[in-house]
Amino acid sequence: MIRIILLFVLGFGVCSMSAQTPDWMFALEGAYIGYKYVPDIDAGGGQRQEDARLDGKRNGAEDGFVLQWLTSAEEGTEMVIEHLETWHWNSDLERMVMTRIVDNRPVVENWVVTQSSTSNAVLERGGEWKGKPMLMRMIVERLPGQIRFEFRTNDGSGKWEMAFRYILDDLILQD
Repeated sequence: MIRIILLFVLGFGVCSMSAQTPDWMFALEGAYIGYKYVPDIDAGGGQRQEDARLDGKRNGAEDGFVLQWLTSAEEGTEMVIEHLETWHWNSDLERMVMTRIVDNRPVVENWVVTQSSTSNAVLERGGEWKGKPMLMRMIVERLPGQIRFEFRTNDGSGKWEMAFRYILDDLILQD
């Protein structure tokens, strides 16, 4: 009888542990402010810098986060672009699932986590970027006082090119 109870408790513990949100995802919680960097073809290999803010909150199911992204639209204007994403952990597929609304329709992307630790993760998937089939890689890295996101694409040639990068500092509100 004790064996049965022990197997049940251990089995339940292992199942519940495998369903947990990975540690690296908790870096998404909080408020961050900084810049988005985008390669600027017109600048001869330079980068365009846009103001950016990220607010991340846990979702109600406690398996992911709701992210609100704000970026400046164009240099010299005060226009701001906002978009929302949900990132949640699908324990059945062992994938990070990102959902966002595009043209009033949900777009769901399944990302495979190829490397992770408590403070960073490398996520990959196939898909389409700027109308072309691409391999995509997103690197999420939490540093002391800062979070970074880097999005890279590969057209199959083996060369990864940066599509954009966010470097955001912890937002500390002053009284």
